[in-house]
Amino acid sequence: MAHRVVGCSESALQQLSAVDLNAFLSTGFRAADPTLQDHCVAVMRGLGAADAQFMQDVFLWRNFFAHMTLRGEKGFYVDSGANEPRNISNTFFFDRCLGWPGLCVEPNEEYHAAIATQRSCTLIKECITAKPSRLHMQLKAGLSKVTRNKRAKPVHCNPLESMLHRAPGWTGQVSLWSLDVEGHEMVVLNGTRFDITPTDVLLVEDNNIASRPLDRLMAQKGFLKAAQLPIDSVYVARRRDVCWPESYWEIPEEAIRWEKQSRHDAKKKYFW
Repeated sequence: MAHRVVGCSESALQQLSAVDLNAFLSTGFRAADPTLQDHCVAVMRGLGAADAQFMQDVFLWRNFFAHMTLRGEKGFYVDSGANEPRNISNTFFFDRCLGWPGLCVEPNEEYHAAIATQRSCTLIKECITAKPSRLHMQLKAGLSKVTRNKRAKPVHCNPLESMLHRAPGWTGQVSLWSLDVEGHEMVVLNGTRFDITPTDVLLVEDNNIASRPLDRLMAQKGFLKAAQLPIDSVYVARRRDVCWPESYWEIPEEAIRWEKQSRHDAKKKYFW
């Protein structure tokens, strides 16, 4: 049994210690996809094998969701936009290693066949936005985005709540939502009804938006900012029981990645 910090409830989101991780893996962890067993164990140990670009997946699992896995529980994830099924995916680990059901939102048809064959998520072939609409999108590998250019491809778009009702595995709660829509994040979040779609943890790419307006909006929506990662902000719902650690588990290379991202940011202009 994993050790809990004194005062933490069994169901609280909480960090997993190295001792508890080793004990868990020694008892016979089995990946949802048996062909990925060794890969999944390496990800859990933080050995540089993660699928996410900056190991966001293992950061989230080790600091918030690992105790769910130890209890034999599965969460539900949302990935928007999903892009490739595995390469730099924030949710591949939760899907193929942990067996979580999920929702993958991806308007670019270039990725649809691969997502359908390599992931278990319900695939929504639309873009995510604040209300049902038809928007124009510049569809580009890994960088698809909403645009005002009327010559771009028109795409059907919907808010999260309407998409979730099409996901058989959704039971009314989102454990993890990864939001990466190349600058459209503020529009999406501003229009999201979190009373209808309660969400525990939100990973928002803030590489193309200013973080201060994002932090303010998320506070108004009932979230606390839990961490700032190189290209993402992590938010946790205030209503959620969390056992906050003295410091987060991070990979040893995190400082190096921060330095690289800081140099990149210095050359950019942000918008919201």
